Amino acid sequence: MSSGTRAALVIGIFCALATGASAADYGKDAKKTDGRKGGLSVSVEAGLGYDSNVFLTPENPYVDLSLLVPVTITPDKQTGFFVPLGLDAEYLRPMGTGARLLSDFGFDGQIYEPDIDNANLYDAEFTLGPEFGLTKNSSLYAGIILGYHRKIYYDRDDGLNKVSGASDISDKYTYSNAGGELIYKHDLGKLDYEVFASFEKRDYEDPVVVSQYDHDYMKFGGSLDYALAKSTKVSAGYKYTVRDYNDRKARDLGGNLLTSNPQLEYTYHTIDLTLRQRVSDSLVAYVDYTRQDRKDEFVGYNDYGQNRYKVRAIYTPTEELRVRVAASYWDREYDRAFAFDDPAGGKKDYSGITFDAGVDYGYSKQVSFWADLNYDSQDTTDKRYEYDRTQLSAGVKYEF
Repeated sequence: MSSGTRAALVIGIFCALATGASAADYGKDAKKTDGRKGGLSVSVEAGLGYDSNVFLTPENPYVDLSLLVPVTITPDKQTGFFVPLGLDAEYLRPMGTGARLLSDFGFDGQIYEPDIDNANLYDAEFTLGPEFGLTKNSSLYAGIILGYHRKIYYDRDDGLNKVSGASDISDKYTYSNAGGELIYKHDLGKLDYEVFASFEKRDYEDPVVVSQYDHDYMKFGGSLDYALAKSTKVSAGYKYTVRDYNDRKARDLGGNLLTSNPQLEYTYHTIDLTLRQRVSDSLVAYVDYTRQDRKDEFVGYNDYGQNRYKVRAIYTPTEELRVRVAASYWDREYDRAFAFDDPAGGKKDYSGITFDAGVDYGYSKQVSFWADLNYDSQDTTDKRYEYDRTQLSAGVKYEF
């Protein structure tokens, strides 16, 4: 099925689901979490952070089987400081009874020291569209998505920009995106649900000497929240995603990239489950489970199944102070892929753990301070991608 046909089918299914609510009953704002009548709200934040492993470098030497002549690599792990930046601007304008215009611009970045600034990350995204109140408790949003995402393709072993021969290919992961999305929401009291669909064109920088990552990105799914009791809520969601590449070849069952192979296409099926429990007035706990299955549409070389288990809690002892903790374990098992994409590497598998903790303190209505600790550890049979990293950061946020 072509990407255009698939997109049309998804939008058609979505519209059939969404029109189950009568558009004749335009009424109150269906988005209860946003009580603003209209106008602009902006938040900016900045801080200082320390990164124990800037380029996600492996801890130990390994034999790189991906090379024509395998050699032992001794990685050079680098540490450094960075400045986390954030900006979010939301604009809301009433358009008449039961309708409003919504716009949002978000920017997130990490700016590193000059000698390691190829680790800099930038993500910017803009959305704009109308939201219509279909009934008293339901709404339909239709909008555009525009974005720019900057990431340098570097060698994890030493942090140097990637090259192919004499050509610099470090812009390979940088892309812009443009598309549209539909979101239907309905509040039935104890049960809330939403259905969503989106389609994007993702345009990557052209490294010329290697294949581009340009692709069509499509997403369709839904989620629901159900209140089991006054203090207990369960959530479930499903998402179907497709990445259809224009100029990136699929691998055969031997892990080879041949010019005769078709273009790569991945499809994903993702299920999310969450149990939320209010333990007390100041403590809320969550248990999350995510299952994702990826299908490589050629011969299935890069098929995998991934599980993620997560627990988290938010403690709010006072109106000004909030403490956040979360821990997760995940594993990813490939059915056919090899470590280093070489049969000599054996089966490819991944697993990892994360731990995150943070504190937010509201100094005033507009100013708040925050501090975060993030730990990420990844184990894999493909030793190029094995690492441990700790990030410590603190900063200030201003809202107006």
